Amino acid sequence: MAKMPAKVVVGAILALLVSIQLGAEDDTFIPIQISFVPGIAIPFGYGDVGLELGGVGALTRDVQGAAASGVFTISRSIHGIQANGVFGVASGRLEGLQGSGVFSLTGGAVEGAQLAGVFSVAGGSVSGAQISGVFNIGGDVEGVQWAGVFNIAHDYLGPFQGAGVFNVASGVRGIQLAGTFNIASDVDGLQIAPVVNVAGSVRGLQLGLINIAGNIDGVQLGLVNIAVNGIGGIGLLFDPINDYGWFFWQNGTPRLFTRLELGRPTSAAWGAVDGLVASAGLGSRSYFGSRYDRSPWLDLDLAAAWYVGPSATSLQNDLRAIRDSDGPGWHGNDPRVNEAFTRAGNLLPPWPWPSVSLTLGVPIFWRLEALIGVKSDIDLENWPAMPNSFRTGMDSGSLRLFSGNFHLFTKWFFGFRI
Repeated sequence: MAKMPAKVVVGAILALLVSIQLGAEDDTFIPIQISFVPGIAIPFGYGDVGLELGGVGALTRDVQGAAASGVFTISRSIHGIQANGVFGVASGRLEGLQGSGVFSLTGGAVEGAQLAGVFSVAGGSVSGAQISGVFNIGGDVEGVQWAGVFNIAHDYLGPFQGAGVFNVASGVRGIQLAGTFNIASDVDGLQIAPVVNVAGSVRGLQLGLINIAGNIDGVQLGLVNIAVNGIGGIGLLFDPINDYGWFFWQNGTPRLFTRLELGRPTSAAWGAVDGLVASAGLGSRSYFGSRYDRSPWLDLDLAAAWYVGPSATSLQNDLRAIRDSDGPGWHGNDPRVNEAFTRAGNLLPPWPWPSVSLTLGVPIFWRLEALIGVKSDIDLENWPAMPNSFRTGMDSGSLRLFSGNFHLFTKWFFGFRI
């Protein structure tokens, strides 16, 4: 009779022991159990444990105290602490703490904290904290959800969801903070990211380079702000005193919007940039009635303007010279291109000059609105930045505020917006 290999015998015994333990459904409670590998433990048995210590791993039913293993622990539910060198799994509910070096998985709800070096996943809701080095995924989360890369939650009920790259949630009640972008259906609180924030509706604040919302009851603060109920639009203005034409873009909400402008002399040749002025600012709008009844409105804007004409002219001339010398084969990697940009940058003014304007808008038809208003350019005597060509209009004379003197040069303008 052939002998059965020892490895096969040992494997069969271990399989039998594990199947017996996993199949047990009695009310066995083991106060203290030490497991060497799953299925081999002192005392032998499978049930609820008060304290489980595993060398490699441990299989338990419900943890009613603490379970810790060098590699992993697999339990049904946890009422206490599950600590693991590599991973921990609970098929049911977690009430307490689950911490693992790599990942933590819970099939049910979490009341407490789920911690992991790489990721944590909860099949149910999370009330407490879910913190991981790479990502977290949970149902409805109430508490703190923090990850090095991203978080995903169904409804985030606050107070703080933070990630190094992005956050995604259906509803947010609190703060959603990410290193790159945030996405949510509804936000009641703050949505902050340096690049993009996207939300279906917002009651609060969106702060980022680009903010997009369906409807917003609050403020969007960024370079590009888009909302279905916002006041985005473009337009042209003419300043007859300075003989300047201005192209502007407004985006944001009536409470706070961004305004970007580019201006140049109307008499300048096509393509000339020697008198170019760039302006950026913030404003607020008030309606003489309901905005939905196409009522007239009044905008108050505070902006900073840079006289970039000399810099733009230098760059334009240098690039033309490179193109003319090399023909159509010139490319942007040419070192002379970098030198051209450096020279242009050195010609930029060290600081802008401020301005304040008041604009009256009157709806005409569809999106077309007629504009008329007044603008005061502020010339700071201690920080001169405004070119002489803008020292026109009504001069207020020297005024003093705190420790500095300034002049207001006020002129009027008109135009349209769509």
